[in-house]
Amino acid sequence: MSVRREDQSHGINICGPNKSAILADFFATISCTAQHGNFQRLFLDLTRAHARLDFPSGSTLVTGAAHVAHDLYNSKRPDLEAFQAICPKVTLSFQQQIFGEFSFRIDSSLAFDMKNREWRPQVDETIYAVEYALKVLGSAKAVAWYSSKNKEAMVELRFFES
Repeated sequence: MSVRREDQSHGINICGPNKSAILADFFATISCTAQHGNFQRLFLDLTRAHARLDFPSGSTLVTGAAHVAHDLYNSKRPDLEAFQAICPKVTLSFQQQIFGEFSFRIDSSLAFDMKNREWRPQVDETIYAVEYALKVLGSAKAVAWYSSKNKEAMVELRFFES
């Protein structure tokens, strides 16, 4: 069995004697959630805020960081595309109970367009959702959501381990 490094976007490729391959890479996510209430009252009891940072895959992160470090070492202005490739993606979410088991949630992905030299975040995608907690099924909920960027909607039934 041999291990070899493929191009920047594919991670590590492990090839066996019969030409089969396994592709491996890694990524990281950091999130923080704050919640007040837990559906004990009939109106506006649950309020939840959630923030998540999704770091790029390991191969993308290492390649982009190497390019940025090389540019800085050579006293050149860092390539903005390489710098943007290593930045984490930011997702913010806010959920509020409306009435009983119904709640409203809004998820927004933020993007930083460094090519235009604007460091202000811009909303990349927003998803609106109405959730209904199904107490009869234990740890399950029905979710209807709409994505403004993709112009698509869906109704889902989600089951969770209890």
